[in-house]
Amino acid sequence: MPAPRHLAAPPRDPATNSGITNATAVVLLVALFVEGLTIPLLPGSVTLHAALGAALVGPVALKSASTAWRMVHYYLGEKAYVDKGPPPMILRLLGPVLGILTWVLLATGVVLMVPAWRSADSFALFLHKASFVLWFGATTIHVLGHLPEIARFVTRSGERAARRYAWTVALSIFVGVVVAGVTAQWGAWNPGGLG
Repeated sequence: MPAPRHLAAPPRDPATNSGITNATAVVLLVALFVEGLTIPLLPGSVTLHAALGAALVGPVALKSASTAWRMVHYYLGEKAYVDKGPPPMILRLLGPVLGILTWVLLATGVVLMVPAWRSADSFALFLHKASFVLWFGATTIHVLGHLPEIARFVTRSGERAARRYAWTVALSIFVGVVVAGVTAQWGAWNPGGLG
């Protein structure tokens, strides 16, 4: 005998997952563009660069989670996700690499906020710069591969859909701001030997 309707588990909806992923991607594209503008101004803009980088932790965590959710349910054979199909092979192979590079980039950036580890010859700075170069290349391919999907999301999502995902994305931004605030307590954000 099937469970009463009000007790049945809600369906795992690929459209909701896709909406959260794409809404977060739009926020990240804007935030990463602004973060990129601070790079040519380093070391003078290190305060803004560090604050924006730390604030990205929340949205990146949300996008990582929504992408992992889709992957897990696809490989578990859940019909709705199998029917939706996987991304193109190049993006499937690149996804885990990009995820690792993103977290290495963010983690080393946060580590560099600790004054004791903030020097021009630190391994953390080397790793931060090296991961950025690799991350930038991987991200370019990733964004170009998903641009049509993001464009469709932006042009076809109505106000109701935007409100549906806004709370989730706003919460991730709030988490990022909290991370930025906490890391700011580790020391003054100033050039301190970076360059």
